[in-house]
Amino acid sequence: MTIVSASAFVTLIEQGDVGAATLTASYEAGHLDVSINDYHATGLGTFRLVDGADSMPALCIEADRPHSSADDAYRQVAAGTPSHELDTLIWLISQAPPNDDTATAAAALAWFYAGAERTIGEPVWSNWALDYQPIGPLSPESWDDLAPFAPSHPVGVRSGGADLDAVEHRIAALHRQVLGLAGPWQLTAVPDRTAFRLVGSVAPIGGRTVTITVTSPGADPSISRVLTDVDGYAAVAFDHTAHPDGATIHAAVGAPGAHREWDGEGAVQRMINRVSVEASFFKKLSAYENLIYGAKLYGVTSSVAKPRIG
Repeated sequence: MTIVSASAFVTLIEQGDVGAATLTASYEAGHLDVSINDYHATGLGTFRLVDGADSMPALCIEADRPHSSADDAYRQVAAGTPSHELDTLIWLISQAPPNDDTATAAAALAWFYAGAERTIGEPVWSNWALDYQPIGPLSPESWDDLAPFAPSHPVGVRSGGADLDAVEHRIAALHRQVLGLAGPWQLTAVPDRTAFRLVGSVAPIGGRTVTITVTSPGADPSISRVLTDVDGYAAVAFDHTAHPDGATIHAAVGAPGAHREWDGEGAVQRMINRVSVEASFFKKLSAYENLIYGAKLYGVTSSVAKPRIG
């Protein structure tokens, strides 16, 4: 086999401009009457924004302002809090509806990544007993092994006068997951292994689905989906009989996109939601091959698609 071109890329496709949004559910999931590091919130969890036919989970990134449930209260604004961690966090919770513990953990982490402030101007993620010394989910103590809340240790998440241990543990675990997946992602070809490798900003990324397409003159594209292993590798299963010399191998993977931010007039809590992210079609395919490829992604075989394409 001769691979005349091997390429790999991560493609992020952003949605177009959008108009106003209405906060239709104050809390989609999460605990109510919560304090984090002795800073009270009536609720700490995920929100849902609705913009026409689009419905999207969201997180607040401001702690010193209330949210609004008025019609058209929010509009998309220029992102003022660039953060790969925020991008990854909102992407993760958009994969499946979170339970209350995960929703509260995600909201707490959104405040951490955004540097949210208390109404007095000090960070939410700080210890007021130590002159508002900054703290984090893993330092100076890990939140999955956090000392009990006390006047001398006003750290942690509480509700109804009790520590929410499950939420604290989830904060530590979700933070580690975010750090492991935070971008930018890079997907590169490894020709000597006939494979591709996916890495994030700090480590290889395992368990992600890579779509691999093999094309060659006169043959239909061969499409497979492979999970990356613990070292980030996605091996290519190449059929020499179906693809003779001159084959080209491409790979693509869905990845966290830059988050979008929403805000309203006056003292209204700012929100974030994820940008739509999809694996791209491959530029080296012809228009006809793109149509065949797209049909296969939706389970339509070549024999059925070809007569319809013409």
